[in-house]
Amino acid sequence: MIPLRIADCGLRIPSNGSGAPVRGIRNGIISRMLVPILLAPVFLAGCLTTDRLPGPVDDIAGLELQVKPEPVDWQGDAAPDGLAAQVRLYSGDPVRAVTVTGTLELLLYEGVVKARHIAQNTPLRTWSFSGQTLRRQARADLVGCHHVLQLPWGPRRPPPGPVTLVARYRPPDGPWTYSEPNASIVIPQK
Repeated sequence: MIPLRIADCGLRIPSNGSGAPVRGIRNGIISRMLVPILLAPVFLAGCLTTDRLPGPVDDIAGLELQVKPEPVDWQGDAAPDGLAAQVRLYSGDPVRAVTVTGTLELLLYEGVVKARHIAQNTPLRTWSFSGQTLRRQARADLVGCHHVLQLPWGPRRPPPGPVTLVARYRPPDGPWTYSEPNASIVIPQK
């Protein structure tokens, strides 16, 4: 678990000089009520703005892919239109996600595909994002930033059943770095 650093958000908790929070009447009840009230906006809206995104880097040490387990209907016509994903790219600091200058691709495979078999399989669909596009899709958060991506499949809908999604990143001059495959997605019948 990543520790919450209140200082990152510019919040200050009242102190009695010793570093301990100021105790209110009735055995600290005011402090216990005040802290959740002050922290609620941090968790609901994020404490950082897009103006405070980490600067872009070329190379990364790893990436993390999260995806909704079922397709999303963006058009409101009761037919799934694609997938919603969130990607974090980490530089040398494993707890600080960054923006990047290279290319991010998300690859969709039919069925459940293990990491060791990715290279032998042909993806059903590939979505590609430049560093500039990723910067526009980046959202600041407590660990740096994440990239919110819509992956529409257009008229070529994947077949029903399980699919696997993999993210990979290539710096301007370097090899691909892959995420772990995410095989939690199921495409429903029409």
